[in-house]
Amino acid sequence: MRAILVQQKCVEVLKGLSQMPAHLSAEEKTVMNDKAVSVIILCLGDKVLREVARETSTVLLWTKLDSLY
Repeated sequence: MRAILVQQKCVEVLKGLSQMPAHLSAEEKTVMNDKAVSVIILCLGDKVLREVARETSTVLLWTKLDSLY
């Protein structure tokens, strides 16, 4: 999963929005977060998706997946 986020140029979002590089605007950070959430969701199976479908933040989604597996 991390490799796909690197490929999509949105792995930085795993650090959290406040820890992302300062040169990124708030809009760029939001777009990167949305892209990362989408990438992760598209890789999940139905059962796993049901467990994390409510998460909108990449960090919260990643943490939830980490706690489940």
